[in-house]
Amino acid sequence: MLFRSEECTCCQFNEKRVTDGKSPLLLDFIDNNWTNHSLDNLRLLCYNCFFLLVGKRKIPKDGIYVEADIVDEDETIDDEDND
Repeated sequence: MLFRSEECTCCQFNEKRVTDGKSPLLLDFIDNNWTNHSLDNLRLLCYNCFFLLVGKRKIPKDGIYVEADIVDEDETIDDEDND
């Protein structure tokens, strides 16, 4: 798939931000394999479609992919005990 323009491949959202003129789009890996950079595996999604189709973004941390905004409750309890 070649990207025709800077637009969401799902809903065709293509507005640019007023502040910097950039398109607020996220690159999604369809097969969830971040090392597969084949064009058939990539799609541009607006933030709304990304949330609806993919959910929370996984972010790399020290070479390991972790869910964003996930806090281990045991770690929080341990941190409070140390104070």
